[in-house]
Amino acid sequence: MSQELRDLLRSVLKEELEPIRDRLDRVEQTQQKLSSDVGQIQKDVARL
Repeated sequence: MSQELRDLLRSVLKEELEPIRDRLDRVEQTQQKLSSDVGQIQKDVARL
């Protein structure tokens, strides 16, 4: 495979995968927030 074709393929893949990476980052942030919230709820319940 020529270097130009390889570079083109790499560029296209990078461009196409960027929205997926962005979405995964948001999912991860949401998961971390939910995990933190659950931890706080567990502490609150333990105090009851």
